[in-house]
Amino acid sequence: MNIGEDAYRLMERLFPICRSLTGDGVRATFDIVSEHIPLTRTEVPTGTQGEVWLRSASEEPTYRYIGAEARTMPGGWESLGDVGWLDDDGYLYLGDRKSDMILTGGANVYPAEVESALQEHPAVRSCAVIGLPDDDLGQRVHALVEPELAVEPGQTDGARQEVDVAELLTFLGARLVRYKVPRSIEIVDQPLRDDAGKVRRSALRAERVEEAPT
Repeated sequence: MNIGEDAYRLMERLFPICRSLTGDGVRATFDIVSEHIPLTRTEVPTGTQGEVWLRSASEEPTYRYIGAEARTMPGGWESLGDVGWLDDDGYLYLGDRKSDMILTGGANVYPAEVESALQEHPAVRSCAVIGLPDDDLGQRVHALVEPELAVEPGQTDGARQEVDVAELLTFLGARLVRYKVPRSIEIVDQPLRDDAGKVRRSALRAERVEEAPT
């Protein structure tokens, strides 16, 4: 099978990707290990997020990556840096890329979790969450929000809704622990995701770091 760099992003936290199986005919297997010490392959408990590592169960590769070069580990293990977890039935769920994780004040924040909370707000059409440099926290959680369109009955287009940033922060505060609530929210008028639902957080982050005053 072909595994593209963003093959699973649309499903993020909504659906299981696959199940770990054993026995004859298994083509590939995977493991969830600690993000902090992956080279030791320290497995994490069920339901705990960790880095996803994959390997072929046969001598000949049964999959290949497209658009990215996998990191390798002894024993034939490979990873693109996806973070995921297993449920009690052995199904794999994917969340974020490890490179997109935000380390703020010593705590890990996964953008997909914050984005999921933002998407629950009726005024949010699309969103993206990134980490920006912060002198005190190392990184701060920054959200980009594209407002929903205010479409009148019988129309297919309309002006964008007004977003009350203070109200949106209160909305998020009821759904996220305090350190995961964005320290800043930027309202944008352009789509943040392409037609395939992909968001390039690294590009959004680079643009804002470059524009920041020195």
